[in-house]
Amino acid sequence: MGMIEIIALLTVGAQALSVDSVVQECKASLPSCASSSSTSLDDCACNDKNIGKVLDCIQQLNGTVNHAEAIPQICGDRVSVASVSKAESGGHSKEGDSKGSSIAKKAKKIRKQNTYISRKYASAMLSFLALCFVLRIISNLVYKLSSKVLRSFDNRPSRWVRKHILLPATFGTRHSQPHYAGPYTFVMPTRAQSLMLVAYFIINFIIMFPTYPLVETNESGANSKGAQLSRMVANRAGIIAIAQFPFLVLFGGRNNFLIWVTGWPLDHFNVLHKWIGRGVVVNLIIHGIAYSANYAYRGIYASHWSRPVWYWGILGVLAAGFILGQSVHFLRALRYELFLIVHILLAIVFTIAAWHHVPHGNQIEFIYAAVAVWCFDRLLRLLRIVWGGLNTKATVKLFPDDIIQIDINYSKWWKPYPGAYVFLHFLRWNRFWQNHPFTITEPPQNVDGKIRIMARTKAGITNRTKNYLLKKPDHTCEMRVLVEGPYGPKHHLQRYNRIMFIAGGIGIPGVYGYADALRKQGDSKHRITLLWVIRDERPLQWFGEQLNYLASDERFDVRVHISQGMGNLTESSETDSVEMVDGEVEKKESMSPTLSGPQLDPRVKIAYGIPNVYNEVRSVIQEEDGMSAYMVCGPGGMNDMVRKSVRDHIMEAKNRIDYFEEAFSW
Repeated sequence: MGMIEIIALLTVGAQALSVDSVVQECKASLPSCASSSSTSLDDCACNDKNIGKVLDCIQQLNGTVNHAEAIPQICGDRVSVASVSKAESGGHSKEGDSKGSSIAKKAKKIRKQNTYISRKYASAMLSFLALCFVLRIISNLVYKLSSKVLRSFDNRPSRWVRKHILLPATFGTRHSQPHYAGPYTFVMPTRAQSLMLVAYFIINFIIMFPTYPLVETNESGANSKGAQLSRMVANRAGIIAIAQFPFLVLFGGRNNFLIWVTGWPLDHFNVLHKWIGRGVVVNLIIHGIAYSANYAYRGIYASHWSRPVWYWGILGVLAAGFILGQSVHFLRALRYELFLIVHILLAIVFTIAAWHHVPHGNQIEFIYAAVAVWCFDRLLRLLRIVWGGLNTKATVKLFPDDIIQIDINYSKWWKPYPGAYVFLHFLRWNRFWQNHPFTITEPPQNVDGKIRIMARTKAGITNRTKNYLLKKPDHTCEMRVLVEGPYGPKHHLQRYNRIMFIAGGIGIPGVYGYADALRKQGDSKHRITLLWVIRDERPLQWFGEQLNYLASDERFDVRVHISQGMGNLTESSETDSVEMVDGEVEKKESMSPTLSGPQLDPRVKIAYGIPNVYNEVRSVIQEEDGMSAYMVCGPGGMNDMVRKSVRDHIMEAKNRIDYFEEAFSW
């Protein structure tokens, strides 16, 4: 059955007439009773000749029917006990009745086969995802084995794949930096992510069309070809949608076990969560349209609006549609807290609607699985909070450039590691339920074993905390908090000979954790560059101590570039826009800034102007003979430019080079 035939039959079915009730329509569908009046119609439909057809029709509409109970409700005393027994046995008095019953039975058998095939097709889609995960798990294991194994996979075919598939954005060079379409924004996935999703959707598209065997008949109504086809299309689309539901919940959760085994960050699974969710909504819409066409073919469209299975289905599709509409990047970035609350409420509505809509014993296991995954994620969140300590206190301090420093005296039951982040709850009456991800580091000379968070104030809980601190002496106070974590994969940068860290503004904690870990490996032979771009000198007040700590190690080349309004490279926000050019940017003569904070070590080099990060990365790649790694954490434009430089020069590198991006996007 081709796509054009399917669309044509669904279109014709949508034009069919409907009546007020299932029973009355089934009675009126009898050719021999079509011209009867209301009273005589009941008599005609309830005689021994026609009662079997009426029951077959009702069974088509409502599933299994207990004939002995249904007949008295439909016909009262018009049908004898003998007729009831005859109806239950499926017997009919005429050859035409037997033929109609035979067609209905064949159609029912084919629908069962279609359900089985549709589950197989849905399994094929999920198997493709499983294959992608297996390949990534193997790649992650190879990456973690040793430097020697890593170098063995560094050849021209491997570099070509990384240059043209794994590293670039789908189109152009902007991946971290949002694209703008009028007032709306969107983020371009990487090319590898897009190819994975395109293949997934192509599989979804293809499996919607084959294997729709129809019972040959010239009948109209419930047994017509259009009714048969529309019902099978509806079932297939519904099964494909509901089969993806558990994975949709898994990809959107924090405690996704696939993050642990694949090494993919939460950002990657957020992309899968968003796009597979959109695919689910499309399948649900097809499911609804196809069933609407089926009911129209059978003349029962209007009457079904009062059936629970119908209005719960409509509610589920509407909830899914609203989720799709409110989850666009523009709205998420505009008011994330509002987005999150609405998103969760709509997801709950969808789950309840699906629970009532899906027949129990038929695909309901997918809803059980989705609810189980959600409960497992929430349980682990609570356990992580308990693990971090229920009586945790933090010293919170506000710096002049709207940076909040949070030193947390947590339980010490787990150790911070490079790249780790936690979700932090400020236990204040007006926002205790909110939590946001923050990168954690350890202060230099950390004798108390505390963890530190540096956060820029924005709208929401950080802005409320800032206003609270402004009223406190020295803009400092103690505050009770809850720590949920740690989360995040760890990159093994210690295997590289040359490591270059590039950060913009408040992105510095994202790379400092790795630099700190390398600093503690005092006997290593690494060559490490830290390049930090800030708008003015104020950030040196709250991060000067860490810079001195790194610069005191001769392996480190610590450089700070102060733009002084020449460009916006300090806001660690996915809405920042930065244009980097390939030409060199002139820098002013270095000088020591005057600060109220710690005095900077002379080995911390200060320069004024915007550095050309593209050329900085290129220079290191061209001069380095050993393996080198390039890690960036900053605004989108900076991240994309470092990514572009690594991609452009990967083929000419003398040894293996790798790109790492520390970023969290909503």
